[in-house]
Amino acid sequence: MVFFDDKAATINDLIGAIEAIELELGLTPAGVYASVRTRLDILEARINNPFAPAPNVENPFFIGNDGVTISTGFGFPTENRIPGSLYLREDGYNAQGLYARRPDGYWHQIDTDPWTANGDLAGTIYTQTVIGIQNRPVSATAPQTDSEGDGYVLTWNQGTAHWEPQIGFFAASDLSGNKISQTVIRLQGRPLSAAAPLDGYAITWNATSVQWEPRHQAVVFDAVDSNTTTNIRSNRYATQSPLLNTKAGIVNLGSDTTQATTGVTGNYASILGGDQNIVSADYSSIVTGLGSSVNGTRAFIGAGTTNSILLNANNSFIGTGVSNIVGGMSAGVVAGANNTVTSNQSFVGAGNTNQITGGSEHSIVGGTVNSITAGVSSAIVGGGNNLITDNGNSFIGAGNNNKIQFGQYNFVGSGSANEVDGTRSSILNGNGNLVANNYSAIIGGLTNIAGGTYALIGTGAGNNIVTSAAFSNMILNGITNTTNGPGSFNTIINGTLNTLVGSYSLILGGSNNSVNDGYSLVHGLNNTTSIGSTYATVFGNNNSVAATAPHGTVIGSFGVARLPGQFVLSAHNWTSPGDSQFSRVIIDGTSAGGSQILLQIPGDGYITMEDGKSYDINVRILVNNTTGTPTCARFVYDILAHQEGGVLVLDSVTKTLETDNGTGWSTTIGTPTGNALPIAVNGSGTFTRRAIATVEWREISRL
Repeated sequence: MVFFDDKAATINDLIGAIEAIELELGLTPAGVYASVRTRLDILEARINNPFAPAPNVENPFFIGNDGVTISTGFGFPTENRIPGSLYLREDGYNAQGLYARRPDGYWHQIDTDPWTANGDLAGTIYTQTVIGIQNRPVSATAPQTDSEGDGYVLTWNQGTAHWEPQIGFFAASDLSGNKISQTVIRLQGRPLSAAAPLDGYAITWNATSVQWEPRHQAVVFDAVDSNTTTNIRSNRYATQSPLLNTKAGIVNLGSDTTQATTGVTGNYASILGGDQNIVSADYSSIVTGLGSSVNGTRAFIGAGTTNSILLNANNSFIGTGVSNIVGGMSAGVVAGANNTVTSNQSFVGAGNTNQITGGSEHSIVGGTVNSITAGVSSAIVGGGNNLITDNGNSFIGAGNNNKIQFGQYNFVGSGSANEVDGTRSSILNGNGNLVANNYSAIIGGLTNIAGGTYALIGTGAGNNIVTSAAFSNMILNGITNTTNGPGSFNTIINGTLNTLVGSYSLILGGSNNSVNDGYSLVHGLNNTTSIGSTYATVFGNNNSVAATAPHGTVIGSFGVARLPGQFVLSAHNWTSPGDSQFSRVIIDGTSAGGSQILLQIPGDGYITMEDGKSYDINVRILVNNTTGTPTCARFVYDILAHQEGGVLVLDSVTKTLETDNGTGWSTTIGTPTGNALPIAVNGSGTFTRRAIATVEWREISRL
């Protein structure tokens, strides 16, 4: 072999060298190559193409310059050849054979075995016959070729274990005939009589002849006078409802599967359907349902189960439902279950276990276990376990466990466990509220009690207007507020733990305030007005008006009014020394014939004068005569004082103004007795005089 291209010299030299080696070593030396010639071919392939075969690939063959190869070798091919390359594996294993390189980049084995028919097919590669379906043999028998064979189907024959051609239709069971003409001879396997029917007949079961037979569709008859009465009954044979020929105008199309009920026994009455229903009164009807009964005249049940209109419950109505009972005249139940109406002109719309058992003209629209037992014209709209037992004209809207038990014209809107026991009283909403008297109301809240007449609680919790508190006692809001008797016309606006006992009084808000007499106003914390302290006004905290101080006013903290009309302005700083309090009282007196007028400020128990405190006292005195020519005199004192050992000591008394208008009248500030301050209008002349002293003092602690 000799080459003539640009690589020819190199190749020819290699060939010459290898031929020399072959002469020296022989054609098949030991090694990985089959022969020296093989090695030469491999070297040549590597020179001509970069995709040279691996050492174990024999005789590579390249087509063109794109590297498509045809090669042989041992084992599964792994060389990265371009698509279109072929590889023949010949290592003797099951997977040996021809492989092709596809565009997906993988080698795929090519099936080179010859095709043979097998399984459900027989024949050659050129023609086949189906001899089985799913490995089950098909019979070679041909179907009929005449007109009767038309419509054959391939059918499995378990006896021969083959698919076989068979006729597609067989008349059997309820049919007789062939595939072209059939006749119904049974229904559900039960024989059908061949007797010809007449016009209007229906197919009916005859238990005696044990077959279906044509019969009249209905039976219409009257044994006495067919011109005036018509009685109609069902045609269900043994299970039809009873029908009495002696009754007029009966229509009974229901059934009685128990053969124990009486069906229709009232004149001009009817049962239009259902089972085991009874109508025993005249002019009454049941449309359908099960086990219901009508015993009142001109009464009606539409549908449902075991509903009942009792004897003498005339002109009454049950629409539908289960186990509803109507025993009152002109009464009704529309729907629901276990509802009972025994009151006249009363009504239950729906729901479960509702009862109207007393009085008349009541209504329960719906809900569960609601009850009206007395009175006239009361109503419950819905909810559960609501009760009305008063004299009537009362209303419960909704909610649970609400009660109206006494009086009349009462109202509960909604809520839970509310109770009204008065007359013309109401609870709008809330929980556990009680109105226990007449003309009273609770708007809402929790466990409030309106026990007085004409009382109102707006909302809140635990508020109480006691029974003896009457006439517009009012608590608008708050917690545990109380208005108590025998007071009336009182109001608590808000707050907690406030108590009001007087009349015509007001607590605006706050906590732990107590008003014990009338015509008073309080706001704040821990304030108190005593019995006898009428017309009192208190704002602030821990203030009080004593029983001896009607018309008293206290503003601030820890202030006390002890004298009539006393005004106290207190700013008590209890966290550190240095109390301060301003107080004012007005004292008046008269005398006859010019005698002395003593205007004395009482000591302990009336005004706040205490050991260890200093006082700035201002006294203004006005004197006039009530007989003779009118005239007057005016006197003003400024006093500095302090108290030690229960004795008020006047440190300085200064008369800052004296206007006697020529009357000669005079005044004196006397030495205190204890801590009582004497103020005297001295005796003079013969005129009857009247004097008034305005005393103001400020205090400061020296602790």
